[in-house]
Amino acid sequence: MNLLKYQKLIYESIKFSTVGIAHNLISYLIYLLITYYGGEPKMTVTILTIITAFIVYFINKNYVFRVKKRDRKYIIHFLMTYFSFYLINIGTLIIFVDNLGHPHQIVLLISMIICSGFSFIIQKIFIFSKVNQN
Repeated sequence: MNLLKYQKLIYESIKFSTVGIAHNLISYLIYLLITYYGGEPKMTVTILTIITAFIVYFINKNYVFRVKKRDRKYIIHFLMTYFSFYLINIGTLIIFVDNLGHPHQIVLLISMIICSGFSFIIQKIFIFSKVNQN
């Protein structure tokens, strides 16, 4: 890997982390607020996922990875990935909260951290990998 590509990868990683931390922190605080006032955890995750999916896609596309090309396949791949993380979040809530009785606040926080770790790799390699090379 040449120096320019390495610098770009580091720059994208920093931007992605900044956006990801802000997004997850805001989403998690909204989740805590809604569930504190009686919102059901899985329904709250579902609503927040639907609301944030497109926002996060456009931020990552235009700011983090600076993709100029317009192509539906990128948004479809992103939504498939985002949906996978949604299923992981819902699955962890079902297993660890509904079945094992752990606090939903901690379970979702851990699930969000794990999903965030994989998100950059998946988006960089499978969604936005060769877009700028065209």
